[in-house]
Amino acid sequence: MSKKITVTCRAADTLPIDVLEEFQGGLKKITKANLEKLKKRIIKYGMNVPFFVWRVGDWCRILDGHQRLKALLSLREDGYELPLLPVAYIDADNEKDARDKLLGITSQYGEFEIQELSEWMRDLDDGVADTLRLAGSEIKPSLKDIDFDDYDDGEAEKSQKKIKCPKCGYEILRQS
Repeated sequence: MSKKITVTCRAADTLPIDVLEEFQGGLKKITKANLEKLKKRIIKYGMNVPFFVWRVGDWCRILDGHQRLKALLSLREDGYELPLLPVAYIDADNEKDARDKLLGITSQYGEFEIQELSEWMRDLDDGVADTLRLAGSEIKPSLKDIDFDDYDDGEAEKSQKKIKCPKCGYEILRQS
């Protein structure tokens, strides 16, 4: 029985991995440990997010999905059979426009609210925490170690409070 990667999303098109070209160069890196985490996630959940690509002629340059590409190529070396991959096409007038769009796609404008994050993670597998990256630092939150009841959510005073993770020391500025 061969090992297969599944596709669990729908996109504008599907393409073979070998027509996808990297575009960002050395803009972002992935550690070996994080590459292994990503590979495990792809094995477990399949390809659940399309690649965002800029199509020019016969080639498709990846605007979003470089780390997934690395993980998939590694999985192929490990003997996994890869399907046609889901892609969404991003229009760009030229390379400068494509670079601008790449930065827009990979930017994170929103910030996690710690109380809401705890609600989201309450029923998820412990391994999900390993995939979170919070602004400016990679942390491994263990929400059972944080007593959220210690932080007043009342409406009496709207102020900022620092919350410190007891395991890693990462501080989050929280609006209350």
